[in-house]
Amino acid sequence: MRPFLEALADLLGEERIDHYTAQLTDLCQEISAHRKKGDLTLTVSLTPNGDTTFKVSAKLKTNTPNPSFGERIVYHTSEGSILRENPNQRKLPFAVDAATPDSATETDTETQQTA
Repeated sequence: MRPFLEALADLLGEERIDHYTAQLTDLCQEISAHRKKGDLTLTVSLTPNGDTTFKVSAKLKTNTPNPSFGERIVYHTSEGSILRENPNQRKLPFAVDAATPDSATETDTETQQTA
């Protein structure tokens, strides 16, 4: 009896084996990147084609993991809109200072150089 992988390589052909190898590599990279399970399913079908021959077909299905983006809490209005901020809560009157520490340092440096 021939070893299974040797027979499979003959059944599928070199071009298809190369393509499936690339898909397996891609799946492994996705699993490593997302740290989640993935699947690869190979289905080989043999159909009688006369007394001594078979027709061979194969399908490869991969299920790659998707990145996890987590969850968010959102508010909804009676009109059906979705908002990140609670529409029933008053906004606090805080002002945002546009100056950053980097720009203040640059201004101080320029002032020292001109003095």
